[in-house]
Amino acid sequence: MALLRLCAVTQGSVQVDGVEISQAAPSVVRERCFIVVPQDAFFQPDVSLRNNIDLMNNNSTREITQVLHQLHLWAHFQVAGSDCHYQDDEDSRTLALLLSCFPPLSAGQTQLLSLVRSVLRARYQVRQGRKPIILLDEPTANLDDEYECLSSRVIEQEFTDKGHTVLMITHNTKDLEERVRPGKDVVIRISNGSMSVVA
Repeated sequence: MALLRLCAVTQGSVQVDGVEISQAAPSVVRERCFIVVPQDAFFQPDVSLRNNIDLMNNNSTREITQVLHQLHLWAHFQVAGSDCHYQDDEDSRTLALLLSCFPPLSAGQTQLLSLVRSVLRARYQVRQGRKPIILLDEPTANLDDEYECLSSRVIEQEFTDKGHTVLMITHNTKDLEERVRPGKDVVIRISNGSMSVVA
């Protein structure tokens, strides 16, 4: 919470690129310095699919659909989109539909859609010359093994491999040691108010 300026730092300091975040406006810290993938994603059913994942319209239709394909969600939305009557191309029609027009998302699909939103935000920020820190709160909590593998792969391809600092909070330590990159990743265990470096 202190990273996002939601509460004050009482001891020590938090710096991003050498700048103390307490010296920056909270809105700047939240919009430019960090991208959050929450454990409990929130989407508005009475808002279009596009605005749920790209509210400021920073990404093209092609880029949005590409990321939805990447996370195996496009087929879920495409069926409903082909039934509506708009003048634009089919992909734009689909993205313009209210989220409530589509079949309900499972908990796992909702988590993946949250990741879609974060990937699009990160790509836009990079185009603006910024490389935000990615905060992942239990990103695989609601996913089965197949989607957990997919999510981990996309996190690696879109964030880690592109040089973003990624902070992941997880109770799922399965295969964690195998995924740690020596000299690049640090695993910290927090238990009973104390912190220890594991790897």
